[in-house]
Amino acid sequence: MRKEYRKVCHRAFRMNREEPPAKSQPLALLLVGILSMLFAEVFSGSSVLWFLSAWSWFLTLPLYWSHTLLFLNLGFRLRRTSISDLYLFGVLFGLYESWVTKVVWAGYFGQTPAWGTFFGFAVAEVPVIVFFWHPVMSFIVPILVFEIVAVSIREQQDALQTAFPSHMILLQRNKRSSVLFGLVFVGGAAFLSANSGLNVLAAALTVIVSLLMLALIVTLIRRRYGGHMSVYSLRLGSRGFSITTLYVLLLYLVTFPLLRPEGIPGPTTLLLTLCLYAFVALLIVMDPAREEKPAQQTTPSRIITLRGIEYAFGALLLMIVVMCTVPAIDSVAGVLLYLMIVVSAPILFIWTGAKAVFRRVHRQTVSATI
Repeated sequence: MRKEYRKVCHRAFRMNREEPPAKSQPLALLLVGILSMLFAEVFSGSSVLWFLSAWSWFLTLPLYWSHTLLFLNLGFRLRRTSISDLYLFGVLFGLYESWVTKVVWAGYFGQTPAWGTFFGFAVAEVPVIVFFWHPVMSFIVPILVFEIVAVSIREQQDALQTAFPSHMILLQRNKRSSVLFGLVFVGGAAFLSANSGLNVLAAALTVIVSLLMLALIVTLIRRRYGGHMSVYSLRLGSRGFSITTLYVLLLYLVTFPLLRPEGIPGPTTLLLTLCLYAFVALLIVMDPAREEKPAQQTTPSRIITLRGIEYAFGALLLMIVVMCTVPAIDSVAGVLLYLMIVVSAPILFIWTGAKAVFRRVHRQTVSATI
């Protein structure tokens, strides 16, 4: 009788315990798409008042949305979801700026490469957009903020089941996360202010309307899913993954010959671009696959909350007002951050790639000694 009672209790415990959902949640998918658009395009100032543009709704937003879902789900399937792995997937994400926009080869729209080209690649633009902006701002930061939202709306219960355990080091309130998120929001204020032409109304309205969209989606998530959302809500089924992959491929096939055809380089540069894809893919494969198992419990009170993100966006709006009012502050902040990215981005790529190789060698060494 006692054994039967224990079995019933154990079964009830398993039923009440939140498991990663087997299917994706549409509102969660939408949330991460808007977050990618926000941090990639709004924080760079590339899409000021984007919600008023049909181009943004029908091309830019789907582009970021599809790439985020595609590469995150590749991470799911290959069991490579650490920050290092996502960074490398983000580099592949950033290489869309070759086939689609041609920025990797021809510089930004209406401009020539700022520091010239090397073997057909824009010297300044490649480290900024391929090795930093898209891996970090378009991919990693949106996923981290999504995880913060997911943990917060579940009132910080089962945080290690809601977010990737390996991401907890960046989701906790400490000096490291404060500095990293601080740089993200200062950079967003500087670049958005500058690229809006120091138009404080346009810059602030871009942020406010984007935040209202996010707030609406989060509210709907609370009502629709009862707050039971996790990073696993972004896992696509076979059909969803196939549709996303086909959309990305179709996007490349259509925009390559039609968008900025004058920016298409010669065969050598195209071949080198494919070689870069292969090299990054090799680094991803070399990094050993691993299950996301928590090594230690994390105190819920130390995790960044949704309220903290709200304060960060409040500070963002304040910085936009200051920088648009005092252009010298915006210029100094923007130039310093841009130069910091140009210098640090290649180092970040080399360091991440070296870690992947080291982990592979270390695993093989350990296996050989057993």
